[in-house]
Amino acid sequence: LTAGPSFRPAWEAHLAEWGTEDAGIYNDLAVLAQHIVELAASGQISEFPAMFSAIEVLVASEDHDVAASVTVGLIEDLQTVASHHPGAGDEIVKALRPRSLAAWQTIATAWQGHSSLADVVRAEARQRRPRGGAA
Repeated sequence: LTAGPSFRPAWEAHLAEWGTEDAGIYNDLAVLAQHIVELAASGQISEFPAMFSAIEVLVASEDHDVAASVTVGLIEDLQTVASHHPGAGDEIVKALRPRSLAAWQTIATAWQGHSSLADVVRAEARQRRPRGGAA
């Protein structure tokens, strides 16, 4: 919230919606992704330097769970949500730092030519399968 004070109303609404129940990290990050995309789509990017600096620290975390959660739960959500808002993805890409940009590009490559998560998972499974191995 320090890096992006405009996120506070969305965050408070999210917390109120879940009450005492834990929403889970991916639901939490989805709310942040939606907010960032809305900012990008409306050209309100003044908070982006601080927000994306904070995101970069998390993506670069030595704690694998933190880095993976932010990569899959935030970066991938940013791509998905931004795909419905012309120009938002471009604004986000401009704000990404080196490691978060690399994560963005890796995710974009994984999704290239696929229309569903099942397609992505099948493609990744085929890549891991040994040559000449059984299906």
